[in-house]
Amino acid sequence: EFERDKSLWFQDGNIILVAENVGFRLYRGVLAARSAVFRDLFQIPQPMDGETYENCAVIRLHDKAGELRHFLNALTGFTYPDPTRVNFEEVAALAGLSHKYGIEDLCDASLARLKTMFPTQLSIWHDMGVDMSVSNAIQAVNLACLTGTTSILPVALYLCCQL
Repeated sequence: EFERDKSLWFQDGNIILVAENVGFRLYRGVLAARSAVFRDLFQIPQPMDGETYENCAVIRLHDKAGELRHFLNALTGFTYPDPTRVNFEEVAALAGLSHKYGIEDLCDASLARLKTMFPTQLSIWHDMGVDMSVSNAIQAVNLACLTGTTSILPVALYLCCQL
């Protein structure tokens, strides 16, 4: 059982992605056109006794619902984070999930934004006056390792040392 997402539930959608018991009813074609991972996933024949809801296949993902919502909004073109208001959680979700699902343009844009949040010099970061939590810094280190974006490591590791 899952609850329907309020913004990403389309009555005529033909696939339901579920993360943390939140369902997103979308369109296979849109997801497959943007992501080879989704395209390959949808080509795998579903078992006859596979989970369905209202005649739609249900695919359970091991992602956080809030992160998946940010990702799916950006992926489908409904919303994208406001460039004048950089929000670490949104950018981190987009970078991580676009890397996971193989969407290079979205990953590149997200990593570029992440680099502005973690400049290569600590003095520049201090001048920015950004209030970044230690948990965000740890997540930034993990993203740097995952994506090979080592330029964000100096500031992120400095913040981690503040524990």
